[in-house]
Amino acid sequence: MSEAIADIECDDVAVAEDEGALKPSRRWRVLLFLLAFSPVIVLGIAVGTHAVDIPVWDDWERGEMWHRYYEGTLDFEYMYSPHIEHRSLLPRLLTLVCGLLFDGDLRAEIWCIFLIVAGTTLFCFGLLRHTLGRESHAVWPTEFLVNLLICCPVQYPDFLWASMVAFMMPFFCLAEILYLSVTRLPVWAKLLLIVGACELGTHRFS
Repeated sequence: MSEAIADIECDDVAVAEDEGALKPSRRWRVLLFLLAFSPVIVLGIAVGTHAVDIPVWDDWERGEMWHRYYEGTLDFEYMYSPHIEHRSLLPRLLTLVCGLLFDGDLRAEIWCIFLIVAGTTLFCFGLLRHTLGRESHAVWPTEFLVNLLICCPVQYPDFLWASMVAFMMPFFCLAEILYLSVTRLPVWAKLLLIVGACELGTHRFS
């Protein structure tokens, strides 16, 4: 009996030691994640401190949409109509939803751009883990370089201009499609999601 109790105590000590050994590993992973995604974090800080509710260039085009909305004449024909030889159905819908939810504040759309960019980096992270291996040490520096490229400061107009949601969405949709292609989802689910992503990417600025 005493030997059994001693064995249990030894097992408890071993488990505790194993759990203690895992904690630094988890902290290390969190640190690696924060370092790899530091460009995304810096971008979020930049958006929070520099985004303004001032329309520029193509942002003024939404004035006609809001006029039609409040006049009760806004319809699908206008939403799907071309703008400088492009059909911006999805950006117009996003503008309408954000405008109604946030009282027309353009910063809501700018934050949508940030979320689209952040989502793109997460899809890339999933692709890297699948390609290089989940436990590969090369995933973290590679993801940092990918994030640095996506969130490059030279692209600051794209991150602070509400109309740029139309140009950011294709990269998100492409990364999503590539990631979905390597998941273990059923074929029918992959097909539906990929076709949906293709439609979203097409109608953002077709």
